[in-house]
Amino acid sequence: VGRLISGLSAGIFTGTATALLVDLASSRSRGTLVATVANMGGLGCGPLIAGALAQWVSSPIRVPFWVDLGLLAPAAIGVWALPEPVKRTGSRWIQRPELRVPAELRSPFIRAALAGFAGFSVLGLFTAVSPAFLAQGLSVQSHAVVGLVVFVVFAASAVGQMLLGRFPDPMSVGCGTLIAGMALLALGLALSSLALLVLAGIAAGLGQGLSFRAGLDALTEAAPPEH
Repeated sequence: VGRLISGLSAGIFTGTATALLVDLASSRSRGTLVATVANMGGLGCGPLIAGALAQWVSSPIRVPFWVDLGLLAPAAIGVWALPEPVKRTGSRWIQRPELRVPAELRSPFIRAALAGFAGFSVLGLFTAVSPAFLAQGLSVQSHAVVGLVVFVVFAASAVGQMLLGRFPDPMSVGCGTLIAGMALLALGLALSSLALLVLAGIAAGLGQGLSFRAGLDALTEAAPPEH
């Protein structure tokens, strides 16, 4: 139940916060950069901090949750202090969303959705497989090291997002790098190589970050303000 509620909260917050940052930023591209880097940075800090706590505190199962709740307090205050850039229309507090994609946005939306789905699938696979592989295949017993390896993937994603302007076709470059990362991961698992596992994480993270932000950037640039 806790996982379901926290996942629902993360989904609602991520979409809303991304739209808010795009509205508040001086440019849409800058807004998507801040949103995606903050998202990936937060996802990476989770296993990094939790791994360190699990390694060095006396109550590793409970303390990470208390730290998480403590960090949510200033975050909640910050959300309440933010300006509301969109005026609500209608009298209902909760309104049924109109789930559709305008015709002029369908092409960039499909590209962005496919890239986002593939990228997050890879990150999910990596974060699920690498801790067990480190513990069972490489006999790494340090929770801090496991958290650091997972953090590297998300840190590489954040770096990939910042490299967007350096490539003429960042979507294609990002997807190609994502595929290369998966090939390195398969090779690292087959050879039981920590170096290849870390290299695979860096490549997959860079590819995911580059392709994800390229899709989101193209979508927000093409979207009318009301969408």
